[in-house]
Amino acid sequence: FILEWDSVHYFSPNTQWDKFEIIVYDTTIQTATGDNEIIFQYLTANNYTSNTVGIEDETNQIGINAVYNNTYDRRCAPLAPGRAIKITTDEPIVGISEPVTVKKITPRFLMNTISKDKVSFILSLSQEAKIEIYSITGRKVRSLSVPAGERVITWSGEDESGQRVPNGIYIVRLSGKELRERAKIIYIR
Repeated sequence: FILEWDSVHYFSPNTQWDKFEIIVYDTTIQTATGDNEIIFQYLTANNYTSNTVGIEDETNQIGINAVYNNTYDRRCAPLAPGRAIKITTDEPIVGISEPVTVKKITPRFLMNTISKDKVSFILSLSQEAKIEIYSITGRKVRSLSVPAGERVITWSGEDESGQRVPNGIYIVRLSGKELRERAKIIYIR
């Protein structure tokens, strides 16, 4: 969802204008908490002397400010043409750490001897991770924990309550502390 302000004039001087937009990502691109990510994106940045940038709830009691009356949060760089501010609940990646290696994330379809379809992932991880399976509509179907090391993780086509999921396209998200991988699979029983 994109809201764009094009040629917005200032109160004073009213000869200057700005162009910027707010992008609210849809629910198929989820954060760790399931919230939407929001981006404030600036094409121009003229004469910002008393602006406020942020979000708040409908009660006006809870909010996040990047800028309040031209006072910047210490984690926010000044507004500039071409700059964007991203609001997310994902944890920040800080410091220098060992690289995370994923040798393979290979969705394949395996049929076992009792005719249950399974989807297996061959993984080699240097840290624990999580596999989340989403329907094409963005609804989380299943979540599986993955310990560090060489693993074959199998999903039997059931949701969190043990019900068989329907045939269709599913999005598989592998995530860890510093790891984000996605794959699409077609599940057919």
